[in-house]
Amino acid sequence: FLLLAGSILYALFPGISFSDSRAVKINSHENEANISYQEQGNGKKVLCIHGLASCKKSFDSISNFLPDYNTIAFDQLGCGQSSIPPVSYNLEDSVNDAINFMDMVNIQECNAIGHSLGAYLLLQLKKRDSRIKKAVYISGHIPGITEKSGKMNLFLSDLSFYFMNKPFFTKITKCMYYNKKAEGIEEQINARYAFLREKSRWDAMQKMFHEAETAFKQYSTEEFRKESEGVLCIHGRGDNLFHLVKNPEERFAGLYPKSKLVLIEKAGHEPQVEKAKEVSEIIRHFFSPRA
Repeated sequence: FLLLAGSILYALFPGISFSDSRAVKINSHENEANISYQEQGNGKKVLCIHGLASCKKSFDSISNFLPDYNTIAFDQLGCGQSSIPPVSYNLEDSVNDAINFMDMVNIQECNAIGHSLGAYLLLQLKKRDSRIKKAVYISGHIPGITEKSGKMNLFLSDLSFYFMNKPFFTKITKCMYYNKKAEGIEEQINARYAFLREKSRWDAMQKMFHEAETAFKQYSTEEFRKESEGVLCIHGRGDNLFHLVKNPEERFAGLYPKSKLVLIEKAGHEPQVEKAKEVSEIIRHFFSPRA
């Protein structure tokens, strides 16, 4: 079924390919659900958790630069090619699903990368599951260091024509990027639009957005300090969704002395796409046993 779906989506959106996708069944929220995922490379496993209204394709660029690692990127429920979650689905369910997914694909130990909301979910996952060793927190909310911008609300505004109107969708989505013509951006937009055109999936994203808003408002510096110990945080200096405060490096060092922050110049909310090679080298060094 996934291969057939991939062929149809490729015909509709020629900038992307879903033909390398696989799927496993998990028990989610007392229901059976399909989780779609893809693997690249060989070596130590790296679990990749995408952000809100995104999909596994958001890690394609850096996976290409990490061939000596086995990157495993999956679609969260409601995203990409995975099943649509029930109405009562929440962030805790997302973490439970990630644990179940790790069980189903036989991950005994791994490093992990989370982007945006996926970065927040990664820290919750790391807190609960000792299989996660080193964690990379890309473009996630950092209490005291980032502030949500108005464009976040615009990006997830409840407009019925948002997921039906491709030009409007493209314009709004591109606000995430610093260099709107960078290689890989059109593919990311097509990948999102391919599944968000389904109203039921968009409704699921709306609910998760409100869940995330509440979680971010309640996320304290004390919690983040404890949960991010030993974590590498990567943030685009030109992020339009989570703005950096003034003097972020100095403030971060003062608030989170046991974590590390790397800012990527001329990059927006998805530095792993805009500056894939640079970000990959930073991650490779962090994952090195010598780091």
